[in-house]
Amino acid sequence: MVEYRYCNYLKDKITEKYDAAMMIYCDFGAIIPNEQKLFLEKISNILDENGIFVFDVFGKSVLENQNEYRNWNISQGNDFWSKEPYLIMEEKKIFKNENTRGERYYLIDQKNEKTRKKKRFLPN
Repeated sequence: MVEYRYCNYLKDKITEKYDAAMMIYCDFGAIIPNEQKLFLEKISNILDENGIFVFDVFGKSVLENQNEYRNWNISQGNDFWSKEPYLIMEEKKIFKNENTRGERYYLIDQKNEKTRKKKRFLPN
């Protein structure tokens, strides 16, 4: 039997035991190192003794052709970030010694001028 759970894997408490757990689309790389450690501790607590954890990460080659940048755009909305129009300021930084990249996004809602900040680090 397969069970899908919709939850915040960093905040929600899961007490059941599972034979397997899966994290998809490089989501592990979207959380910062201390959150990765917390997440792995939680996974180890919910897996049965012989349970497996399946996840994917980007390989080292993902940084080879990447450049740092800063950019801003105005979006009409109805996209990945928001249904409403917004201004987005984005930045990508490459950390070669750590073999990772960081991305930071600031979204300013055009109706209420509320700012949202998003960031993620993608280890390779």
